[in-house]
Amino acid sequence: MLTNPATALAETLLCEREAHSQPVVTPAYQATRSNLLARLAEFSSLLLRPDDIDPDDARAVLGRATAFRLGHAATSGPNRAARLAPILATNSLLFPPIASPPGLQPIAALLSLLSGPTQELEMDELTEIVEAVQRNILSEDTEMIFGHGILPEAEEAGILAWLLVGYGYSAE
Repeated sequence: MLTNPATALAETLLCEREAHSQPVVTPAYQATRSNLLARLAEFSSLLLRPDDIDPDDARAVLGRATAFRLGHAATSGPNRAARLAPILATNSLLFPPIASPPGLQPIAALLSLLSGPTQELEMDELTEIVEAVQRNILSEDTEMIFGHGILPEAEEAGILAWLLVGYGYSAE
């Protein structure tokens, strides 16, 4: 059976993460893992594109993380940039499914922004999105990697965003 390259990459990234963290596998963990793997496969298709972010960017976020969150959002029309960060925060899935222990903070993030070919993301929109994500989802100390590309199949006036956040304990 042939495996889709994005699905294979998603499984590799998740297995690397699990080898590092050695999680306790429970039924809740397994259920969340299945949902996350489907979302991670969709995200991995972006990691395989030559013009945006790559698997090593994702590994940089996941490598130090105790837990991570993966989310996506899409907006279009007027004020599309202003609406993106709140949707991104709402559509994020935490893995493993744990209550955040005290002191667990976002330490690294990977933000991918894609726009349609005729209504590219403007510089002021890019700045607005990055600042909103930093302010509302991350923290000032979170290391952020981001990329922007054109997605030919995207809605012309739309923006598609993916956010991968690694959580760990701050070094204080």
